[in-house]
Amino acid sequence: MKMKYCSWVFILISTSCFTQIDEFKYSQKLLDITDTYHKIVIPQYLFENVKDDFSDIRIYGIGTKADTIEVPYFLKVDSENDQRVKLPGKVIDKSFTSEGYYYTIKFNGEPLINRMYVEFESTNFNKLLRLEGSYDQKKWFTINDSNRVVAIENEMTNYNFSTLSFDDVKFLYYRIFVPDSIDLGIKGVYSYLFSSSNTPLIEYELKEFHSNIDPSKKQTVVDFDLEKRVPLSELEVSVLDTFDFYRNINLQIVSDSTQSEEGWKYHYSTIYRGVLSSLNEQTLKIRDNKSSKFRLIIYNLDNEPLNIDMVTAKGRQHEIICRFTKPGEYSIYYGRPNANSPQYDLKLFDDKLPQNLKELSLGPIVSLNKQGDDTMQYFFASKIVLWIIMVTVVLILGGFSLKMLRSN
Repeated sequence: MKMKYCSWVFILISTSCFTQIDEFKYSQKLLDITDTYHKIVIPQYLFENVKDDFSDIRIYGIGTKADTIEVPYFLKVDSENDQRVKLPGKVIDKSFTSEGYYYTIKFNGEPLINRMYVEFESTNFNKLLRLEGSYDQKKWFTINDSNRVVAIENEMTNYNFSTLSFDDVKFLYYRIFVPDSIDLGIKGVYSYLFSSSNTPLIEYELKEFHSNIDPSKKQTVVDFDLEKRVPLSELEVSVLDTFDFYRNINLQIVSDSTQSEEGWKYHYSTIYRGVLSSLNEQTLKIRDNKSSKFRLIIYNLDNEPLNIDMVTAKGRQHEIICRFTKPGEYSIYYGRPNANSPQYDLKLFDDKLPQNLKELSLGPIVSLNKQGDDTMQYFFASKIVLWIIMVTVVLILGGFSLKMLRSN
């Protein structure tokens, strides 16, 4: 009797699992599974059909004993390997000559660095600095002689760019030279090591691009559409003008749209506020935001309007790291609006996973709203059949319970 009871419980659980599978809109078979751990690189077309938080992705399989298997996974988003553990430094000497001010700086130990952030006391400046390094404060080596630092503080804006960038170096002492008779003052200085990711960003294909100057609003408005709805991580802005500029900007995405007699009207929400300046690279670092329609607004104020030649949209690579412990036929399912994020403990052990995981290929996209070739779709395509099975199981379990009570 107990064996029969457990069997029916197993059938009920399996049926519930496939009820959930039936609620997904799409599936794709996973091909060439050979190892325990694999990765799946999310293709661009898939971004359009999953929730923004990727919580509706599942991997299910049918084992060799026709048992249902749920595969644990976690999402890995490629990012810059930015080691921003700031190492504080100390200004141990300040001197002045007819050429300008020298600030000698020492950090604890002799760390390998390629970035130095300097916090100046002055709030308005535009200078080219020279950075030098030494092992004994007697012989100095030039590290970089063209580091521009800028600070602007007024009623309209508050901008500061005072990070020095250079090749990897390791000195015991550093010296900053400011060619000015006015002491900018240094409140603090920090160094760190920055290294870019080995995986380059993915460049997205533009569908449309329009750049217009609105004299009445004193704005340059750039509208651009991408071929697919994808997460934007970086935007490079190509400015035709050769003069120096400093402009506040807003980057927006379409949040809603309404149709009228004149056509579609789009409503925008801001995802990024910042500055576009000739003093540094015209590249915006953006937290991943999924959309296919974007608008960049440049506030020219009373300045000569900026002319934008083109934009380049890029995104980070998204990977699914998954573990297979049983042989079987597996598929990835997605497109379930009411899904919640799964809870797997695999993520807790990501530091123990093998390096250079083999990438799995994806089979053709199968729409689960239509009959397909997948065995699970044939058998569980109809929700009516599923409900009949579940009701039948409940009635049988109820009958077993009554018999057990009567026998007692």
